[in-house]
Amino acid sequence: MKVIQLKHEDRFQSKPNHELIVIAENIISLENVGSIFRICEAMGVKKLFFAGTWPDLNNRKVKKTARSTQELVTHETIGSSSEIIPELRKEGYIIYALEITNGSLDIRTVGFLGSQKYV
Repeated sequence: MKVIQLKHEDRFQSKPNHELIVIAENIISLENVGSIFRICEAMGVKKLFFAGTWPDLNNRKVKKTARSTQELVTHETIGSSSEIIPELRKEGYIIYALEITNGSLDIRTVGFLGSQKYV
């Protein structure tokens, strides 16, 4: 089997049937920020919000890890997630928080509906 690397413009043969917004709060690792951009671009994220504390998004390490996806993913910086979540709820988004704790549920067990809007 021949492995072919997709170009950014080839990442979706059709548009995703969901709307997904990501809020990354208090992410300070330069490499993690770059990786978040790459994941969001690969998943067709509509918008990425950086909330709380975040590094300079124009930092060389962020750009190197992001591999130009920071130019493709619509993003914004905000003070905290509490600024935007009430507005997104009014717009019909279902809000999920991801964190690993003793009481966490496995995200793979969540029944995502194709046409819903998620944060």
